This record gives sequence, structure tokens and C-alpha cells, in this order.
Amino acid sequence: MYCVSTKGDGNMAVTCGDEATVHANRAAFLSRFGIEEADVIVLHPEHKDLIVRVGKDKAGTAVNAEALMTNERGVALALPTADCFPVAFYDEKHEAIALAHCGWRPTGLRLAEKVMLKMTEAFGTNPKEVRIFIGPGIHPESYLVEGAEQAEDPAWAKYVQGEGGKTRVDVFTFLYDQLIDAGVPCSHIDADPVDTAMADEYFSHYRSVRTGEPEGRFMTVLALESI
Repeated sequence: MYCVSTKGDGNMAVTCGDEATVHANRAAFLSRFGIEEADVIVLHPEHKDLIVRVGKDKAGTAVNAEALMTNERGVALALPTADCFPVAFYDEKHEAIALAHCGWRPTGLRLAEKVMLKMTEAFGTNPKEVRIFIGPGIHPESYLVEGAEQAEDPAWAKYVQGEGGKTRVDVFTFLYDQLIDAGVPCSHIDADPVDTAMADEYFSHYRSVRTGEPEGRFMTVLALESI
């Protein structure tokens, strides 16, 4: 089971709003899929590359990490984002899933590739059999910034371009290439084409900073089955 909220479902992150409203928004959204908030493990990103295996003992909590993985049923993984790419991994053969927060820092640390390796170690996942879905995020058409740290990092050389004194950053292609390098066939990678910085139906930190609109986060939820 895979689902993604929109701005119409409300803000899904306590870092961007009062806790009571956030939990009410989450409960209402999750109920449409037969999930209770008590069954969900929320990924709290730290913009690093920590990958944590979780199970039912963590249900109803938030875990500081950059990716969560599990092979337990009856629990759902959730990730609030607003421009960073949520990436879902599904290994049908070994009944295992992972959900990763691929912002530009984790992508620079090759998080997606590391998740694939961790799933292989933990569950026996074969990269050639795994299915990947990349959710809504900011695309290079929008990601144009001054003083970009990526421009000084050799790892990003193929994925940045100078333009009018600014730097255009392509997180999506760097992320996609990592999955291919990890052995995932391109035919097994699906990507939502939505650019969050341009799409009003999703929250966008990039857009909020520039327009003054209220901050918020939409949420990606992944589970082995409806709970």
C-alpha cells in the first residue's frame, strides 16, 4: 500500500504547525486507507544517511533517520516532505519495504544506493527484482539557487549547472542514477513527474521561502498491506 497526501489534506509535520492539528490531519488522511496513527512509524529526517530497520515495537513513534525499512506486516512507514524526494522500495519476493528521504544532502551521500545495499543484507533483496517509486519533489527546472554548496562538491559535478550567477541543481537525476548503479532496472523505477516548487497541490519549502506562503509538509505512507 502506497499513498501520498496533498495540501488539501493539511500539514503533516509538527515542525510546521501545532501538534494537535497535525495529528488530526494525519488521522483523517490515514483513515481513508484503513490505517490508524498508532500503527505508523514516522521518519524524522536529519539530512544524513542513517538507515534504520524497524518493526511493530516502534509503531506510533517517530524515528530519527534518513530511511526506514521493515519486513513486518501491520505497521506503516510515513515520511513528511516538501521538495525532498520520498523514495519507496518494494521487494515483493521477500516481502520487505523501505522509505527514504532523498533531499540534496542525503542524495549527495548516495542514500538511495545505500538503502538498496541494506535491504540486500537484511532481507536478501535482489536489486533486479525490487520496485521503486519516486514521489513528488523539486525538479531542476525550479531548483536554481545562489551560493549552492553542491557546486563545490565533486560528487555533484554532473548534476549542477551554472546559470546567470546561480546554480541549477538536479537532485532527481543524481538519485535516479544511484538506483541504476545499485542494479535496479530502469523499467522498475516509476517517478511522479510533479515538481513541488511549481505544483500548488503540494507543500514546497522552496516556494514558501520565496512567496511567504505558510510552511507545511505532505506525507508519503508505505506498508506491506492495508492495516
